[in-house]
Amino acid sequence: MAKANDDSLDDWKKFFDELQNESPRAAVIIARAFLDSQLQDLLSKFFVDDPKIVDELLGTDRPLSSFSSRIKTAYCLGLISKNIYHDLETIRKI
Repeated sequence: MAKANDDSLDDWKKFFDELQNESPRAAVIIARAFLDSQLQDLLSKFFVDDPKIVDELLGTDRPLSSFSSRIKTAYCLGLISKNIYHDLETIRKI
């Protein structure tokens, strides 16, 4: 289990290192894409272990394919706090 946590921390470190070299506009675009991917991973780990059905929700042009729908779903399922929900909504609006 420690390995998964180490990998997750490495992902976040790479993410923050990447942002340091970008313009503010590019940083927001990169942050949004990264956070969207993190939400997709979070939701897929929470859902049942049925990749085909989960993909029917999270895949391209599916009900939970947008950043907005993933933010709301993660919040409604109690996977993220209200503060994180508001922060993600702010990033989405930018």
